[in-house]
Amino acid sequence: MKKNDEKDSSSKNDDETKSVTEEEIEKVYRNYMLFADSSTENAKVIQAKYAIAHERFGTALLKLKEIITDKTTNSDFLSTEKVVIELLEKLGWNHLVEEVQKAILIKHQKFYRLF
Repeated sequence: MKKNDEKDSSSKNDDETKSVTEEEIEKVYRNYMLFADSSTENAKVIQAKYAIAHERFGTALLKLKEIITDKTTNSDFLSTEKVVIELLEKLGWNHLVEEVQKAILIKHQKFYRLF
């Protein structure tokens, strides 16, 4: 009886450790972009993740900035701005990291002082 249980647990572990190949990522991305409107926020997030996967950090920053500057959505963009900071840190652009961090403090204040 233990041998069957061991086989079941080993097959579960094999399923968990399988990795996705680049070809599969390419296929899924291409199929998604065929049907999705590339100007939507979700499509831009997918495009940014795809760019990061292929180490195209400039393209990823461009797509994230497009999400932030798009005025048609009602998101607060704090999480998107934190991803921008992570990308800038990865690139070693510390002067831009400081600038974005200061802009976040101003843009996302928790309270405003009264006069």
